[in-house]
Amino acid sequence: MNKIPLLEKHITAWYHQNESTTCDKSHLAESEIFRMALPGGLATADEEKLDHLSLCPVCMDRWDELCTILGTGSADDFEENEIIVGQGFLRTGSGGTIENIRVKSKCSRFILSIYPSENENSGTAVLEIGNGDRKKFEGALATICDTAGEIIIQGPIRGGVLARKLTDLHNLDLKQWSTIITVPKGN
Repeated sequence: MNKIPLLEKHITAWYHQNESTTCDKSHLAESEIFRMALPGGLATADEEKLDHLSLCPVCMDRWDELCTILGTGSADDFEENEIIVGQGFLRTGSGGTIENIRVKSKCSRFILSIYPSENENSGTAVLEIGNGDRKKFEGALATICDTAGEIIIQGPIRGGVLARKLTDLHNLDLKQWSTIITVPKGN
């Protein structure tokens, strides 16, 4: 008997059953999932958080996505890369419209700018790298996430900048944003 299709069937059933039963519960914080995605992160994680991760398809999907972004699929992958993490906060009034946003990360290495288009539900996001790091980050993969961990933009840095079009701008939670950059060692 071929066990792989049977295993895939049971995993799919587990996923859909647990997705509906855990969606009402609170999920792990993005920072906790990020720590567990780093090499050795599962070994040092709190047992309660590991239990949640093993039972929650939503958190497991996010953990898997972060492992892919960080290149932590294996120890060899991680040793070949340096991971740079930056974080920024946006403090705005409670107006109903989104205006141009330009905010520095806490470490001052990154600047995130959001330029809404005229219809205000789409626009452009731009990540700028500080002058001292432009050469180091050239060609590196950058991922920028919002407060909820949703990817705002992702791609390689060219000329110290990563710019992408945005859709569904109103769905982004920009109170806190994070930048994850994977730099090959030796850059």
